[in-house]
Amino acid sequence: MARERWFFAPTHKRQGPMPLPQLVDGLLRLPDPRSCLVWKNGLPAWTPAGEVAEVDQHLAPFVVPRKPTVAPAPAGPAVSRESQAAARTRQAARTEAQGGPSSLVYVGGGAGVLVLGIVVWLFWPKAPEPRPKTGPTPEPGLLTATEGVRPPGPGATAAPGGPPGQTGFAGWSDQESELPRSEIAKLKAVAAWTGTHLEITVYNGGVWRVTELVVQPRRLVKDTFVDDERQVILLPVGAQVDKKVGQVMDRMPGTRSKPGVSPLDTGTFSGTAGERPEAFGTTIVSARGYPPK
Repeated sequence: MARERWFFAPTHKRQGPMPLPQLVDGLLRLPDPRSCLVWKNGLPAWTPAGEVAEVDQHLAPFVVPRKPTVAPAPAGPAVSRESQAAARTRQAARTEAQGGPSSLVYVGGGAGVLVLGIVVWLFWPKAPEPRPKTGPTPEPGLLTATEGVRPPGPGATAAPGGPPGQTGFAGWSDQESELPRSEIAKLKAVAAWTGTHLEITVYNGGVWRVTELVVQPRRLVKDTFVDDERQVILLPVGAQVDKKVGQVMDRMPGTRSKPGVSPLDTGTFSGTAGERPEAFGTTIVSARGYPPK
């Protein structure tokens, strides 16, 4: 059987020939793998990767499917619109011939309603001005029993270690816990495999401070991605510890001083995962961290 020779054009300049696993690995490095044009001997023309079944089945586990777009309903033929306009004209002519109300009646009625509304607005009794509250004035930035959360004043900033934009953030919980699925879904990751180490750079879009990841690696075996027998625990790389919380770590008790990635920040997690495969994929299975108080 002849060896397959694939080509793809990520920047309007073809690359190849290459085997299918190398093609899939190259497509997964693109922002939109399914839209990249691919070709091999036997295809009628250059075709988007998402429309080639044997390529798309390898992209599907890693690429979020695009939402289908609903095409607008086609406009009716011009003849029907003209017919409707002609029908309205004929109806207006019949109404006028039968002595129906003319347009002047409607214009005069509308003007009368407008004048009546202006008169009512001018002479309607106004509500009394609210009297100033008595009692001591609370200091700026404090909350009284009847007030909600005040908006941040000029120059206000979030509390140390808290998510940006959350004034009054009280810090992280003392107890490290499992992240809920809704928070795990907000972690965006890019993986790299060097030697025997798997590294994942994570952007934390949630509200927890993440200190540990558990991932499921997948290796390409022949033409299919197969899960590894064991999952891998990844910990933050020391040099990538979030610098924003460094100033408050000394004041944190116990394990809350563990390295981690705070909300809206990016950090690298690493762990030993075995020899690097020809092509691979990863999925974040679970994570641990500290929720906000």
